[in-house]
Amino acid sequence: MEIDQLPTTPTRCSTLKDLLPAPWELLKELPAAGAFNDGIFLVRHAKTKDQAALKVNAFQTPPDADFLSQLHHKNITKYIGTISLGEFGFGILMEFCDEGDLKDYCGQQTEIPEDFIWHVFESVADALSYCYDGPEDAKYWRPILHNDIRPANVFLSSKSQSGEVLNAKYPRVVLGDFGLASHPSNYDSEYDGDEEYDEAAMLCSYSVQRDVCVLGRMIDSWDHKGEGYWPRCRGDKVSPYSKQLKELTGACQKANSMQRPLPNELLRMIRDARCARRQ
Repeated sequence: MEIDQLPTTPTRCSTLKDLLPAPWELLKELPAAGAFNDGIFLVRHAKTKDQAALKVNAFQTPPDADFLSQLHHKNITKYIGTISLGEFGFGILMEFCDEGDLKDYCGQQTEIPEDFIWHVFESVADALSYCYDGPEDAKYWRPILHNDIRPANVFLSSKSQSGEVLNAKYPRVVLGDFGLASHPSNYDSEYDGDEEYDEAAMLCSYSVQRDVCVLGRMIDSWDHKGEGYWPRCRGDKVSPYSKQLKELTGACQKANSMQRPLPNELLRMIRDARCARRQ
């Protein structure tokens, strides 16, 4: 919905339009359900015409900024910068993923091939591996926990981070919304993120093992109510997907968290399994 068509927040959008610093132009408000934002907006660079997502926080720079500024990976939301918005607060500029999020994407499909699920699994595992281990040339790296992996925080884009249209079978998968991210030792447990995926984690503390567990649960087709997430699983308690996929998601969800694979191990296991499937 364009800015002049927003029936509920015309004053709010008009005010932000006036406060947005050049060269950015406001296009529209986007749906937003995060706990640590006061709105997400689609903006455009006046000269390059590149689009970006602007997350606004009325009281402080959105907490994503500190973490995203350290993360430079194709499967993690690209950080562009932070800006002051006067009475509106502060904003963080990030890449805009033009194909929406995984939750909406799957809700619109009647059938999703298993190869796409493997694509999502590998992409998010690759992102987690980078968050935990950092770039290969890093001399020192503090591991980063996402703490809020769920379909609504996994985005899809038809473009590379540099803006080039991808000639690929599936869209690029992007892990976003680092508003609950933390380093392993300093997570504030008063806010527990999304109840559906927290319950699935089977952990009482936040750790890399929990991130792995929640990823496995998401890929495993079922939400905590036992309802099918992937379209082919809806209304069917028997997963139509392969034994290899079920074994890997099961490994992620082992009751003993220390027996779960670390992100780099999980990534290797996924790639090995995908390679074997192609043979």
